[in-house]
Amino acid sequence: VHLLVNGENTFDALVQAFDEAQHHIHLEYYIFEPDQTGTRIRDSLIAQAERGIQVRLLLDRRGSKNIDEKFLAPMRAAGIAVVFFHPYTFRRLWRPQINIRSHRKIVVIDGSIGFTGGINITDDENESVKADAYIDLHFRMSGEIVRWLQLAFVEDWIYAGGKFKAEEIYWPAPIEGAIPAQVLVAGPDTPWEPIHRAQVFAINNAKQRVLLVTPYFVPSDAALMALSSAALRGLEVCLVVPKRSDSRVVTLAARSYFDALSRSGVR
Repeated sequence: VHLLVNGENTFDALVQAFDEAQHHIHLEYYIFEPDQTGTRIRDSLIAQAERGIQVRLLLDRRGSKNIDEKFLAPMRAAGIAVVFFHPYTFRRLWRPQINIRSHRKIVVIDGSIGFTGGINITDDENESVKADAYIDLHFRMSGEIVRWLQLAFVEDWIYAGGKFKAEEIYWPAPIEGAIPAQVLVAGPDTPWEPIHRAQVFAINNAKQRVLLVTPYFVPSDAALMALSSAALRGLEVCLVVPKRSDSRVVTLAARSYFDALSRSGVR
């Protein structure tokens, strides 16, 4: 696992990995903007397709609403397959899907290198372009973990209408790494809330400290109790949130919990 701090490092690592691809590149993003950052990534993908790499790009239609056919035309011309997650169509008006989006940021290269985290493809998350870019984290990973990122992408690709031939889904032999890791897949099709459950479970089983960094903090009753209980039993519990997030409502909602958390010993 390689930690990538902020957008500039992440986009440089992506382009380098694209250049080293041997078979295929799979990408799934919530936000892909046709700006300076997006154009750089697009042109890099076109260069890979022109040298024979199979490139598949899955974009959320709402998050990537600024992407138009003019921007996509060079990609399609190079043979890149582009599919939108829940596009706006008249035949779906009877079943509203406005809030069923894919917020995933997944890149899988040759089935052996994977990227995921919080950074979308946009100048708003690239500090080399904008001085006030969002601060976030991303990860470059290899080993067994990538097989699960690949599976998540394949399921979303097929669900969104993308096509695969059996021989095109590349599953290399698993390689055991030094860091235990797990991909948690959640969404409206998984009623058990696996990510939420895993977080609460981890907090409840912490032995020394709980460090939580999040742009949006509106905890469930279970999460709130887990955090306060950890502090009350003497653990170091630290919460880092933006002084002002991009949603005033979320900022105010988060602050409504601070007094109770502080009284229990959460910093």
